[in-house]
Amino acid sequence: MKPGEARHYELPSRLDTLGALRAEVRALALEHGFSLQAADDFELCIHEAVSNAMVHGHGLDATRLVHVAVEAERQALRATVSDSGPGFDVVATLKDLSSAGEEPRGRGLRIISTLSDSPQWVDQGRRLIFTKQP
Repeated sequence: MKPGEARHYELPSRLDTLGALRAEVRALALEHGFSLQAADDFELCIHEAVSNAMVHGHGLDATRLVHVAVEAERQALRATVSDSGPGFDVVATLKDLSSAGEEPRGRGLRIISTLSDSPQWVDQGRRLIFTKQP
């Protein structure tokens, strides 16, 4: 993909749809010059964001779609993951992430916050936008 180009995906809220998406976004990252580790990190962030949207946003209701866009920037890939769920209190949730050794609540948010560049949850958490650099 060239800067400004984007790929769009719509996935029913079923976890078994994640494999193909993961493979495709990893390939996009490698094509965009990402190191193997950065491509793995980008793929994992996409996985966590989409699975959170499916499970927490849509309650695994396969009739509801999760929207994913991956856009090429000059030195990064930007991902947007959107759902139509009820949303959540982003600030409180990020603040209250459990500590190591406790219930793994918020693990996906922590992974995304750690492995991506400048993640932003907007629209009461129904949309996540993040970038990842090679």
